[in-house]
Amino acid sequence: MESKMTLRDCRDAIELDVPRGYFICWNFTTQAQNKVRIKLYDNRGRVYMEETRQSRKPLPVISGSDYMAGDKLFVTIDVPTSKEVHVWRGTSEMKNQSGQIVARSIVILAEDEDDDDFNDVQLNITAFRGEG
Repeated sequence: MESKMTLRDCRDAIELDVPRGYFICWNFTTQAQNKVRIKLYDNRGRVYMEETRQSRKPLPVISGSDYMAGDKLFVTIDVPTSKEVHVWRGTSEMKNQSGQIVARSIVILAEDEDDDDFNDVQLNITAFRGEG
């Protein structure tokens, strides 16, 4: 499943479908001239990642992992110098033989200018059952 959206306010949160108790791993980078602020957090107020980055080179990639403590996971992307941030989100699900979802992969790409290359912000989250 994929979707596109436009963020016009730094408080516009993107809700990510990750169940409570899942183990989450993330990779984040930018390839943008503008400063990018990103925050990955849940509905209980737990912040998993909060970074500010301004780099036209994608290395180093910022990575992390944790158990999902809340019931809903959110990400906000703020580019203070841009009026709009265009976001593409793709989600893949992996199911076991019984048809139950055992893992989910979410890719978020964002464009903060108008060149439509969607390489300014990259966030990849892999979530899977923490214990089972």
